[in-house]
Amino acid sequence: MKEVTAVYVGWRGARLNETRLHLPFIAMGNSVGALLDGDAAHCSNGVLPSEKPLCWKNWINSWGDSLASGVATLTLFDRKPVSEYIAPHALMALRKIEQVLNKQPGTKAKQRDNPNKMIVIGHSLGGNMLATALKDHLIKAVHNHPGANAYFYPPLGDLVVLINPAAEASKWTDVQRAVWEKVAFFEGEGDLMAGHRFFPAHQSPVVISVTSAYSWPPGGIRPGDCAIAMRQKLSLLGQDVNSPDEICARYKQFLEAKKPGEFIFHDETPNPDERACGALRTPFALDQAVENIDRKKKIGIKSDLATYLAFPLFRGDLRPLGAMIAGVARDLRAACENFSLPENRQDQRALRFWQRVGEFVSDLPFQNTDIESSRTIGHLDPPRSSVNLVDTLRMPARQLGTTHEIRSIRWAPPSQADYKDIPADPSLNCAVSHDWLTRARRAQTNGTQWESAILAPPLDPDPANPRGSDGHPAVEMTHGFRLAGMLPITRANDPFWNMRAYDDVLMSHGGFMFSSFICAINQFVMDRPTRWPLPSPPAELQSPPMPQEPHRPAADAPKIRGRAR
Repeated sequence: MKEVTAVYVGWRGARLNETRLHLPFIAMGNSVGALLDGDAAHCSNGVLPSEKPLCWKNWINSWGDSLASGVATLTLFDRKPVSEYIAPHALMALRKIEQVLNKQPGTKAKQRDNPNKMIVIGHSLGGNMLATALKDHLIKAVHNHPGANAYFYPPLGDLVVLINPAAEASKWTDVQRAVWEKVAFFEGEGDLMAGHRFFPAHQSPVVISVTSAYSWPPGGIRPGDCAIAMRQKLSLLGQDVNSPDEICARYKQFLEAKKPGEFIFHDETPNPDERACGALRTPFALDQAVENIDRKKKIGIKSDLATYLAFPLFRGDLRPLGAMIAGVARDLRAACENFSLPENRQDQRALRFWQRVGEFVSDLPFQNTDIESSRTIGHLDPPRSSVNLVDTLRMPARQLGTTHEIRSIRWAPPSQADYKDIPADPSLNCAVSHDWLTRARRAQTNGTQWESAILAPPLDPDPANPRGSDGHPAVEMTHGFRLAGMLPITRANDPFWNMRAYDDVLMSHGGFMFSSFICAINQFVMDRPTRWPLPSPPAELQSPPMPQEPHRPAADAPKIRGRAR
């Protein structure tokens, strides 16, 4: 019987009574809601994504909560240093829990047979506390790691998870640099295959950072991406199409003849002909992602603006704010259409105005331009080459930052339930998922760019885990990035995962209570995602080596006098 101990590490310490600030809005919301909401079935309570309008009661309540949180945010300059000051003390307390569970660092090699499991989760400044406490330990462990398929054991418990950590990216990139010094990525740097074997194929993640990302794909969509996809779409229509009218007519016929259930992007315009022409403006490869981003925005799911926007502002970096104002990470549904100015002159003037305001804010002098100190762990993405497109994969010049992506399976709507209902709700069951990571890595060359949705055939039954070897994780995970034109910056077996989370897995700054996300984190510890190799038989049971004849030099071999050196 496995016993799981989950330790949640948080640090609020706002030095003000947020509840007292929130109470008047709760009372106001109850009064206004009683007058205006009427039948609660016609509005949404905001707990789960819904296309219904938010109830007045919940809207006022949410606004008051946001105001109280915003006031608390103003004390970030004081709370963050305190979380770093107490980080060593928190680590010592966690080590005591390790000792009680018999999971001390000196016994890590025997932990696979220990029925006790320990997950340590740090959210926001709690994540900063864990990152501060463990950074030096991780760097030292990487420097001492022998490589050659040796297993890298967890630094604390069985798994450390940072959720939307409010910590400088340098606390992660310093560990990445330690690995980078040991692994060759390009010809001429060293043995490339040795880099793939620096961590073993059965390596599980030991530290995972998950952040609700802002832009998809990393860096957004470029005009060249749209041009590439345009050629792909026009190739379906034939090479004899010349005039725009003929292109639209031919494409309309193509849409009418498509297979049932096949996804084809339709622009939301009333005229069918305009829909056909609008569909030509967006790439096939980006269509599904674009539509789902638009769908999620309509139902109110948001990314984590606290670590994307507020943290850089407190660190003296206004560029994320300027990028938001300028609309660089604009609504991606129109990404391939908005590179040209709108036809309406008033819209043109508004677009130019906000672009100039954004550029002005981004170019203000005396900013903190060190992105590793001004951006958080989950909002530092590797730089995409200025010349490659979404269909051309190249290794980024700076191999630091985010490493993986996580999203719900087939864009399924997130499921959220009260904590007390989890044991009895069958929709929240967490399936057994042994061996999935090993199968995902085996499906790709050297495991690079593995996808949890693309698995190799099930492995032979494992006597230690007779059931669940054909299971899948509760979410979709990717080594590297989809639609980004970049190769992964880490090897497939790397135990440090810095994941960009889609909003249907991790919503906003505190929305990490979705059942799929909770299940996926527990699957890493409760199940065995990788298949360990069989242990070698004892020495007394191994066959003795065959006797070999003594080496005799050839007759024409040169004779060497003296001692060999």
